[in-house]
Amino acid sequence: MAAVTLVGFLAFTQWDDWFVNHDGTSYLTLAHNLANGRGYVFPDGSPATFRGPVYPMTIALSWGVLEESARSAIWAGRALLLGIPALTALMITRLTGCPTSGAAAGVLAAVQPVTLIAGGLYLVPDGLAALWVLAALTVVVWPFPAAPSPWAYLATGALLGLGTLTKDTAMVGVVIVAAYSASAPGGGLLAALRGAMPAAFGAGAFLAPWRVFLATNGEAPGALLLLVGVTALLAGAALARRPIPCSAREEGPACRPGWRRSSP
Repeated sequence: MAAVTLVGFLAFTQWDDWFVNHDGTSYLTLAHNLANGRGYVFPDGSPATFRGPVYPMTIALSWGVLEESARSAIWAGRALLLGIPALTALMITRLTGCPTSGAAAGVLAAVQPVTLIAGGLYLVPDGLAALWVLAALTVVVWPFPAAPSPWAYLATGALLGLGTLTKDTAMVGVVIVAAYSASAPGGGLLAALRGAMPAAFGAGAFLAPWRVFLATNGEAPGALLLLVGVTALLAGAALARRPIPCSAREEGPACRPGWRRSSP
């Protein structure tokens, strides 16, 4: 993992060109207001409800140890983006049991141009959002070949919630995690639904306060909160079916070895 991270760092040093894009000006302003205790507001003092606050908060936190400048914000973002090849290497190594495969995947993630474009060359939250999604998937994958625990799903939901507060598109991670849960050993649709409830609670811990902030400032609840609520309800219905152990005679298409069947 250290070698993969070093490759990513060298890639950044070879492409040190950067500029402040239009959206970047807004993010720097929001970060400046947060760092100076003015709150999550635009220059005119109006609440910033257009996107979640995690990316400007990240910049503001970096200014606690670095100078308050666009260049330091760029390099703070680049440092975080090095987590993308590192987590990629960890996941592939865990799934394949082959460190060489993990290192190769990590190096490919380090040198591909999207990482640079999505936060290494100018100020956009895409790379950081992708990092949250990868972190969430790493937590789910880590118990492999065992199934993830409810605590793993809870942590996964929290990470996806933070990713969504970085950029809404991070919610695509829900689909990725669900697909893995359904296809992993001991998985299936019911297993994915059972994992969805703690994941929804984990995400809601971060998304609910944000929705309160938006509602307080005149924004409609939107579809995102509804999605989290429906996910929790569906998963709760799946959990309501009490599991019982399979006996040796019951093992078959309806009750595979090592699985637990739900009572009607």
